Amino acid sequence: MIEYEREYFQWVTNHVIRKNGRVICAPTAYLAYLKAVSRRLNLLISPVNLSNLNDVEQIDLQLRSQSIMTHTISNYKTAMNHYIEMVRTNELKPTLKFQLSPIEQFRIKDLVQSAGGDVSDWKNYTDPRYCFEWSFTGPENIIIFCMWYELIQERNNLVFQELNLRETAQLKINGSQRKRALKMDSAIKKAYENHLPLRVVICAGRGDDENISSRAKKRLLDMEPWRVEAYNNETGATTLARGYNSNVQDIQIVDDTFDDLNHIDYSQLGTDGGTVSISIKSYIKRDRQVRLAVINRAQGKCENVDCGTFRGYNGFLDVHHILGVATSDRYCNCVALCPNCHREAHVSPCKDAFNNRLLHYAAKYID
Repeated sequence: MIEYEREYFQWVTNHVIRKNGRVICAPTAYLAYLKAVSRRLNLLISPVNLSNLNDVEQIDLQLRSQSIMTHTISNYKTAMNHYIEMVRTNELKPTLKFQLSPIEQFRIKDLVQSAGGDVSDWKNYTDPRYCFEWSFTGPENIIIFCMWYELIQERNNLVFQELNLRETAQLKINGSQRKRALKMDSAIKKAYENHLPLRVVICAGRGDDENISSRAKKRLLDMEPWRVEAYNNETGATTLARGYNSNVQDIQIVDDTFDDLNHIDYSQLGTDGGTVSISIKSYIKRDRQVRLAVINRAQGKCENVDCGTFRGYNGFLDVHHILGVATSDRYCNCVALCPNCHREAHVSPCKDAFNNRLLHYAAKYID
């Protein structure tokens, strides 16, 4: 898969290397080389994974391990260098949608369970009563949707999908698919009327023919909740958007603390009208897209292999820079850790050995 595929083709067309007025290599060939690299290494070609010459050399080593002919690898490297130059000159950054592209075949039962869905009645991972469903529910108004990556759109930093499941139900010949479409439409209506967040399992592998059932080749649970942006009760026209604001109001805060130090006069502690102090603080800029990619990779589970603590809600995991953010703010230098393990990585007396184990784990993500 290649992000900015069209932009790459156009850039190569406009900047193709020429010799004595003749085109050395057609733009379509460069695009084919880049797709071959993506296919051979199962690598997402994007500004995250391919941004400098060091990335090219790392990929070159992986290609050589597959016994590919030297002149073919040379063509691959030329195509990759063009991509880097295209990204640099056009100041392109990874799109939000591309960060959601599934790269592994997670089982649907595991993802539904991770999202808070009820899987207690599932017989196994391929229970036909459930594994082909388009939507799922759980306790406490949890609603989970399956969504095709190929149908997701992005515009003005908004990731969304437009659909009409009532029309889909009318077009489907298969009775089971009609039921799934209407069930999902009912869940959307419930979420819209009650302002409920949605959990979304993003699936890749949708075919072009809507009349032929598609099978998900890869799946990913988006850690960011979605919302029903718009729903037409008469027609069923729907817009689902990424991001959710609860806008919870009238929350009653109850002080349930127990005072086991009642001999202290708390009224004498602290001061009123504190002194304002001004300080200058420097920080190292981080790439938000790297953090999102690592969080999505972890799927809610702490990446310390000796821990593995899981929580299905957004915001549980921290992104830890193993060698320090000053050294590298790269995907392969980051792991997602639970709060306890993150403290271990920074302040534990054994933090060096701890980070060495994390570094060994993260090495498999070096492209």
